[in-house]
Amino acid sequence: MTPDVEEMVAFASSAMLPGEVEAFLKKTLPVAPSATAIKRAIGDVGDFLEDHKDEVEKRIADEAPLDAEGPTLVASWDGVMVPLRGSAETKWKEAAVGRVAIYSEPGKDDERPRLLDSRCFARMSEPKMKTLIGEVAAAVADVTSRQSFARVVVLCDGKESIWKAAEKCAELKGATFILDFYHASESLGGAANAIFGEGTDKARKWFEKHRERLQLDEDALPKLLRALRRHLTKLRSGSKAHKVVRRAIAHFKNNRKRMLYAQFIADGLPIGSGHIESAAKFLVTQRLKRSGMSWSSAGGQRILNIRARVKERRWDSAWGAYLDARAAA
Repeated sequence: MTPDVEEMVAFASSAMLPGEVEAFLKKTLPVAPSATAIKRAIGDVGDFLEDHKDEVEKRIADEAPLDAEGPTLVASWDGVMVPLRGSAETKWKEAAVGRVAIYSEPGKDDERPRLLDSRCFARMSEPKMKTLIGEVAAAVADVTSRQSFARVVVLCDGKESIWKAAEKCAELKGATFILDFYHASESLGGAANAIFGEGTDKARKWFEKHRERLQLDEDALPKLLRALRRHLTKLRSGSKAHKVVRRAIAHFKNNRKRMLYAQFIADGLPIGSGHIESAAKFLVTQRLKRSGMSWSSAGGQRILNIRARVKERRWDSAWGAYLDARAAA
């Protein structure tokens, strides 16, 4: 397989199965590689990107760094379930996705900051997302060494393990921690349905009122907690509704410093983690969760190593590192 064909195979594999790549190349090349040869090439490239991660990252940092004129740097990570092959059956395990992004200042035509540039990372299941969080922290360190930002933000969902991991990262010291507004709204909506009844007009109006206040009023959260406590006393102890509202109160109390949404908006910060949700979808879900799929940890990681570099538009640098290493071998 020539280098040009090998690159076509690797690049196409970020979106297609080996058999699909073979069929595609038969339409474009006089002689196409077999599915077996394609699998071998995917393994070679994916394993190189894994085993020589530091070399690849240095090449990307030199040739295609995270670089845009924006005041806010945002780091996020989240999990997404993927099917892993077991000895007897397929098991679902949580893969990890991370993103480091530069955001604009809100302008006259923009209600919220705009995403300008980003780096993406994805790892198959591992304890506490250790490798993924290390990659995100390293990317933050690299970009902050190259340019200064008015604010560095960690924007994630409500898992306490996420915040504990962020607090331990020296690279994130002094960052503003923000609980994703969508996840906060989910908890608020659950409480509204528990208090007033699932899908009722009262539940909808109460939810919308407090959701809007959280974005406009800096004292909205204390007021919301007082309202939830009042309603809690009216619910039967031990009932499902009582448990839902009690969990919402605990969730909001634990995240109160991360829910200062009116202040965050006034400071020009993003409050929604849509960018990490979309990364999880286009990096993992669209490629590893097609019908009938299951993966070994190593096989899934090979694809994620390739796909992340393709989707973040830094494939050329990664491929250049692979070619240089192959020529030197």
